[in-house]
Amino acid sequence: MSHFRPWFAGLTLAQLNLRAVGLDPDSGVEKRLTALAVKDHKPIEGLETLEEQLGLLANLPPKQEKELVTYMLADAEHISDEVDSLLTAWRAGNSAALDALLTKDLSEHPNLIKPLTTDRNRKWVPKIEQLLNDSKDYLVVVGALHLVGKESVIDLLQRDGHKVQQL
Repeated sequence: MSHFRPWFAGLTLAQLNLRAVGLDPDSGVEKRLTALAVKDHKPIEGLETLEEQLGLLANLPPKQEKELVTYMLADAEHISDEVDSLLTAWRAGNSAALDALLTKDLSEHPNLIKPLTTDRNRKWVPKIEQLLNDSKDYLVVVGALHLVGKESVIDLLQRDGHKVQQL
């Protein structure tokens, strides 16, 4: 992995670790919903492009990139202990438990929270609001970390006067 940028090596190690604890990226929510949308001939649009996602990581300053890799490696050490708790909270829609589990370690890295979640959430909310103002129905899917805590997509939508209700 020495020929890869640290962020890419870190993501690769994180993916390998998730596979080791039994999580298959091909069975994830995004893959399943994408397959259903394709099967039903429904259009798929992203809140950001793959290039934007990778660019975000590729353009992190060296100090933040090192912090990201350090966080990923530390997280990898205890992810196997938390996978069941995360999945249980997610399946139950327990946003308080998700918030606690997802942000407990990340809160120690405010320099990562801003570019990885807060800035992206702020960029996405106007796009989501455009969808809300359209007469068509849409399904918006984001990662769980974008739905919890201060400056989450939900928090920002509520601040803009939208009623957000968990079903």
